[in-house]
Amino acid sequence: MKRFRGRFSLKRSIPKCGSSKRDLSNHSNAVNGCEDALFGNNNCNGGLRVPEVTHPDPTNGGQVLLTPSGVILCNGGIGPDVFEGPHSKLKEDEFFDAMESALDAESENEEEITLEDDISLPKPSSEIQNAPKHRFSKLLEDETKIRIQTLSEPYEDIESGWYLVYEDDEALKVYRKEIEIDGIVCDPLRATHRIDGVSGREVCHYFFDKDVRLDWEVSVEKVKVVEKLAENANIQHQYHKRIWPSSQRDSCFLSHIRTLSKEEEGSLRMDKQIGNAWFVMNHSLDHPDAMDGRCVRAKITASMLCQTITIGEVKKKKYTRENIGCQLTYVCQVNPGGWAPPSVVRQVSKREYPKFLRKFSEFMQAVTKEKPLLL
Repeated sequence: MKRFRGRFSLKRSIPKCGSSKRDLSNHSNAVNGCEDALFGNNNCNGGLRVPEVTHPDPTNGGQVLLTPSGVILCNGGIGPDVFEGPHSKLKEDEFFDAMESALDAESENEEEITLEDDISLPKPSSEIQNAPKHRFSKLLEDETKIRIQTLSEPYEDIESGWYLVYEDDEALKVYRKEIEIDGIVCDPLRATHRIDGVSGREVCHYFFDKDVRLDWEVSVEKVKVVEKLAENANIQHQYHKRIWPSSQRDSCFLSHIRTLSKEEEGSLRMDKQIGNAWFVMNHSLDHPDAMDGRCVRAKITASMLCQTITIGEVKKKKYTRENIGCQLTYVCQVNPGGWAPPSVVRQVSKREYPKFLRKFSEFMQAVTKEKPLLL
């Protein structure tokens, strides 16, 4: 899809171009004055098919797209029926093209990881393990058992329902199981990855720590803890970046970090594993301090299992960043809510999950580089 940025002249009579994509900036006899249409004021008489606007929202420098069906779209301000929704004018391929363009632009604008000097070290294990109980303690114990059982289920054979959707040369694999609930894609994804030079304890700590979330999670715009329950549990509210033409999402979840005993690990325990596994889970819920009617609420269920393993030969149990790594297993199921087309949700998740894990791995190796190894 051809993309146009900035303010420019438009020809007054835009032909319907069912098969061609027209570069509006090259039209002859172009005239100024159609900014009203582009930015949602509905005062243009130039022949543009402009829906009634209820929420003008010009963003991202006025990105404009001309769809194959002849509808001019502006990144913000053109009207709700060209965005996500049951009455959207966008076809699925147009919706995907628009989102892909926005994601490409987001990737191009990503900055290299720069770390603050005051990033904290993981808390002592005793503070995590001996944290006082709270009103969600029973729920977390029950959920932990369910999550461990899910992680233990087979996923590499065809009969399991999981199938491989991504693999690279860096031991990163992503699997998907297709599930729709009331027509909304809620596919669980399972990723396996190894991050060399870091421990499972370190990985889980920084995944749980909301203060460094924006350093590696490129899809999140804002995050805050709305209630601290204990050193190992809190309730977080996240605003996710809006990727046009989809609506903005937010999420609210109970987050919990802990270790797992050998008995709890069961069949998940690895041959070259050092010590106990660490585990973080996020469980969606509602909270009175995390209500925002402007966003579509996404429901997130996520589990991260991190096991420290030896790499190569280790003499006399002298572990260093050169001979250990973290074997990471991440399972996440998201109900995005809203009206995004199923094919778009699946394509975007297939693209973004590997990107998220690579970014997180890069962050982990950078943040621990000059710090003592904590097992």
